[in-house]
Formats: sequence, C-alpha cells, structure tokens
Amino acid sequence: MTLNAFSDPIDVVMPWVDGSDPVHRESLLRHWPKQPWMRPAAYRFRENGELRYALRSIHFHLPWIRTIHLVTNGQVPSWLDLDRPGINLVTHAEFFAEPSGLPVFSSSAIEANLHGIGRAGVANRFLLFNDDFFVGQMVSKEEFVLPDGRARLHVMAARLPRFRLRADRYIRMLAFNNLLLCLAFRRRRWSYPPHVPLLLELDKLAWLHDRFGFWLRRTARHRFRQSTDASAKVLYINAIAERDRGRADGVVQVKLVQENVVAVRDDEAFSRSLAGLVAAPPAFFCLNDEIDDEARAGVRAVEMQAALAAIFPDPSPFEKDRVLSRPDAIERPGT
Repeated sequence: MTLNAFSDPIDVVMPWVDGSDPVHRESLLRHWPKQPWMRPAAYRFRENGELRYALRSIHFHLPWIRTIHLVTNGQVPSWLDLDRPGINLVTHAEFFAEPSGLPVFSSSAIEANLHGIGRAGVANRFLLFNDDFFVGQMVSKEEFVLPDGRARLHVMAARLPRFRLRADRYIRMLAFNNLLLCLAFRRRRWSYPPHVPLLLELDKLAWLHDRFGFWLRRTARHRFRQSTDASAKVLYINAIAERDRGRADGVVQVKLVQENVVAVRDDEAFSRSLAGLVAAPPAFFCLNDEIDDEARAGVRAVEMQAALAAIFPDPSPFEKDRVLSRPDAIERPGT
C-alpha cells in the first residue's frame, strides 16, 4: 500500500447494451443458443433509458470520479457526447483476452475479462456499475477507500446459497461460486455482492486470475450466461478479503444488512417504491427489470423514466440534447 493510495484516481466502468438496436438483435438471433436451458431472458437486453440517469447520478454525486468508461460491443447512444472530457467508450475487443470469440451476450464473460481493461486507459482502481445502478445522494470517496488507502468492499451480510436442483440459473451460479471458494479456502459459506457499485483493482484482478484462472478463462469465452460461470465479482469480494485476512494493508469488507432494489416485476410495490425514491433517494439504489411481458415492461419503463427524471432533473455534460433546468447544471459540485 502506497502512502498516497487514497489520492489515486478512481474511474467508473459501466457495461451497457441497447437490446432494441437492430444490429444487436440480428447478432443475438444469429448466435441464439439451440439448447433451451442456455437461452437468456429477453429482459437481459432491454433498453429502458436508464443510462442517461445513471450518468447524471454519477456526475453530480461522485464528483471525485476521474473518467466514466462505457463498455459496449461498439454501440454508442445517439445522445451521448463522447467529445466531452470525463466520458470514454471502451469496446469489448479492446480488452477481451480472446477477441476472436466475440460477440458475447453475457455480463459474466465481460466481468471475467476486466483484468485486461487497463489496456483501454482505465485506472487501476475503478467502480464497477450496472446501468441500472444509481447514486441518489452525494457520496464521498471514503465510502470506497479508507484514508490510509485501503479499499472497502461492500458485501451482503447474507451468505451465498447452497446448490438446489430446482433453483434458477442465477442461484445455481451463486452456489457454484460458493463451491469454488469452499474448495479454494476450506470455508463453507461466503458473501454475495449487493446491488451497489463495487470497487475493483486491476492488480487484484490479476491475482484473482492467477488463483481461479481455469474457471475465469472458461467463463470469459461463454457467449451466454451459464450456471457454471465463475463470477469475477463474487470471487473478488470473497477471495481478496480472505487473502488479506489479518493484513494491516488489506481490504476491508463492509457488510450490508439490506439493499435498495426496486423489483420492476411487482406492479403495486413498484409504484409505491418509485414514489419513495422520488421523495427520499437513498445513497445507492437499483431498478431491477425482470419482466417477461413486453407490453407491461413498456408501461413500467415510462413510469421508471418519469421517476428518474424527477430525481435527476439536470443533464450531465455528456448529453448532446441537454436542456438545463439551472444555469450551473453541467458543472460538477465543487468545481
């Protein structure tokens, strides 16, 4: 740990896909799995317009972030101004270990390749975001890095599940990673990552690949999610903490009892939760779309965008079509 580790720059890495893009849809259908159990749910690729508001939330509430790196297969939102400082586009081909295996449609594969994203100019330390993660309040750098430079890793207090035959693919994947950790460290139960940004470090990701290289390389080649994927996020928050146990310069786990996740599939609870978010946005929240019905999802997307526009009314400087609601809206707080 260096003396100035606290002042080291921190970036944001945010994978994003626009499932409504005809080129993406054609590519997805061309590679669609023949095995029914490998087919992803349609909502995995649905574009609900969250990205604009996720970027606003980062710009105004994480003013210490150096650069936001939007990770795509080459897609660029029509409204995004890549000529502005502080925003950068990174394509999968720039950091995948085996770009000949592209395209991929799996977040697990993208995360399993993140150890190489430094080649695209990403800082050693970065926050991994989903595009449905939002920052509802001003959050200081100390939320993720202690004054002495040690990283804070947010984990849920609840433990990873054990294998259940009738569980869905995601739960089986968590159970598989629980098994990988048990075999590696001879402990029985492990934590899973909450729906908040996760601080990752490239040098620690390199160590993770040394420790779980076979499984991560295998996952990095998976075009679609599988129940035997090695989750870089799950392995990272557990294995790095276990490696650093007892070290004065090691990472610190921060155990969360609850998280602010709004389940879009629950109609009544969804509307009630949106009203609560508008009235009092928490530091971090997630809008989790798992609706199979497209018509119903369309209605929910309109409600979601209205709520996000109320919470984050001012555009970021990354929006070509920005209309300011206050004169200073495109400046970071404190700049």
